[in-house]
Amino acid sequence: MVKRRGYRVELGEIEARLYSHPNVKEAAVVALPDEEGATQIKAHLVWAADRAPSLIELKRFCAERLPLYMVPDVFSFHDGLPKTSTTRWITSV
Repeated sequence: MVKRRGYRVELGEIEARLYSHPNVKEAAVVALPDEEGATQIKAHLVWAADRAPSLIELKRFCAERLPLYMVPDVFSFHDGLPKTSTTRWITSV
Protein backbone atom coordinates (compact mmCIF):
# COMPACT_ATOMS: atom_id res chain seq x y z
CA MET A 1 0.00 0.00 0.00
CA VAL A 2 1.23 3.50 -0.86
CA LYS A 3 -0.09 6.98 -0.28
CA ARG A 4 -0.91 9.10 -3.29
CA ARG A 5 -2.56 12.51 -3.34
CA GLY A 6 -3.66 11.93 0.24
CA TYR A 7 -5.30 8.57 -0.55
CA ARG A 8 -4.18 5.08 0.38
CA VAL A 9 -3.65 3.06 -2.77
CA GLU A 10 -3.46 -0.71 -2.82
CA LEU A 11 -1.32 -1.65 -5.82
CA GLY A 12 -2.76 -5.16 -5.86
CA GLU A 13 -6.22 -3.71 -6.44
CA ILE A 14 -4.96 -1.91 -9.54
CA GLU A 15 -3.38 -5.15 -10.78
CA ALA A 16 -6.66 -7.02 -10.20
CA ARG A 17 -8.56 -4.48 -12.29
CA LEU A 18 -5.96 -4.70 -15.07
CA TYR A 19 -6.31 -8.49 -15.07
CA SER A 20 -10.02 -8.04 -15.76
CA HIS A 21 -9.09 -6.79 -19.25
CA PRO A 22 -9.36 -9.73 -21.67
CA ASN A 23 -5.99 -8.95 -23.32
CA VAL A 24 -3.89 -8.58 -20.17
CA LYS A 25 -1.83 -11.72 -19.79
CA GLU A 26 0.35 -10.48 -16.90
CA ALA A 27 0.39 -7.27 -14.86
CA ALA A 28 2.66 -5.74 -12.26
CA VAL A 29 2.06 -2.32 -10.72
CA VAL A 30 4.74 -0.34 -8.90
CA ALA A 31 4.83 3.04 -7.20
CA LEU A 32 7.81 5.29 -7.88
CA PRO A 33 8.73 8.83 -6.88
CA ASP A 34 8.61 11.35 -9.72
CA GLU A 35 10.76 14.46 -10.18
CA GLU A 36 8.61 16.52 -7.80
CA GLY A 37 8.67 13.86 -5.08
CA ALA A 38 5.08 12.75 -5.66
CA THR A 39 4.12 9.13 -6.19
CA GLN A 40 3.83 7.91 -9.76
CA ILE A 41 2.07 4.63 -10.53
CA LYS A 42 3.53 2.53 -13.32
CA ALA A 43 1.84 -0.56 -14.78
CA HIS A 44 3.95 -3.19 -16.52
CA LEU A 45 1.87 -5.36 -18.83
CA VAL A 46 2.23 -8.44 -20.97
CA TRP A 47 -0.36 -8.03 -23.71
CA ALA A 48 -2.04 -11.07 -25.27
CA ALA A 49 -3.36 -9.34 -28.41
CA ASP A 50 -1.35 -8.55 -31.53
CA ARG A 51 -1.73 -4.79 -31.13
CA ALA A 52 -1.11 -2.98 -27.86
CA PRO A 53 -3.84 -0.49 -26.94
CA SER A 54 -3.36 3.25 -26.97
CA LEU A 55 -2.70 5.12 -23.76
CA ILE A 56 -6.17 6.65 -24.02
CA GLU A 57 -7.80 3.22 -24.31
CA LEU A 58 -5.97 1.94 -21.24
CA LYS A 59 -6.64 5.07 -19.18
CA ARG A 60 -10.34 4.90 -20.10
CA PHE A 61 -10.49 1.20 -19.17
CA CYS A 62 -8.89 1.92 -15.79
CA ALA A 63 -10.98 5.06 -15.12
CA GLU A 64 -14.17 3.04 -15.59
CA ARG A 65 -13.05 0.56 -12.92
CA LEU A 66 -10.90 2.54 -10.49
CA PRO A 67 -10.99 5.89 -8.72
CA LEU A 68 -9.04 8.46 -10.75
CA TYR A 69 -6.25 8.69 -8.15
CA MET A 70 -5.57 4.98 -8.72
CA VAL A 71 -5.28 5.09 -12.53
CA PRO A 72 -1.66 4.37 -13.53
CA ASP A 73 0.33 7.29 -14.94
CA VAL A 74 2.56 5.14 -17.13
CA PHE A 75 1.98 1.86 -18.98
CA SER A 76 4.87 -0.26 -20.18
CA PHE A 77 4.57 -3.35 -22.40
CA HIS A 78 6.87 -6.37 -22.18
CA ASP A 79 7.18 -9.85 -23.65
CA GLY A 80 7.20 -11.28 -20.13
CA LEU A 81 7.55 -10.08 -16.56
CA PRO A 82 10.33 -11.12 -14.20
CA LYS A 83 9.40 -13.60 -11.51
CA THR A 84 11.96 -12.43 -8.94
CA SER A 85 12.24 -9.22 -6.94
CA THR A 86 15.87 -8.65 -7.94
CA THR A 87 15.03 -7.40 -11.42
CA ARG A 88 15.68 -3.64 -11.63
CA TRP A 89 13.93 -2.62 -14.85
CA ILE A 90 10.48 -2.99 -13.32
CA THR A 91 11.21 -0.33 -10.69
CA SER A 92 12.54 2.35 -13.04
CA VAL A 93 10.42 5.11 -14.57
